[in-house]
Amino acid sequence: MTFRLPKDIIRIKCQSCETITELHESDFEYVETSREREMGTDVTYRYDADFTCNNCNNGIKVCYQMFEYPEGVFNEVEPSCLGGEILD
Repeated sequence: MTFRLPKDIIRIKCQSCETITELHESDFEYVETSREREMGTDVTYRYDADFTCNNCNNGIKVCYQMFEYPEGVFNEVEPSCLGGEILD
């Protein structure tokens, strides 16, 4: 299973200056981790982006993640954004 971002372009508005930055999948680091549990493998899929606003140098962190446990049961977590706001 491959977890994908919900859109090709993710728009982020800086909370300090309201500048909008467009992020593409290549701007994110994709991490997949797993561990064995009682009912099988517990897998975490994550896309993380950590960048600085080009206008005001405010630090912004964005995270999309989903969990699979037990196998075939997916639980997507609401995306998080520190220092900015995910638009759309």
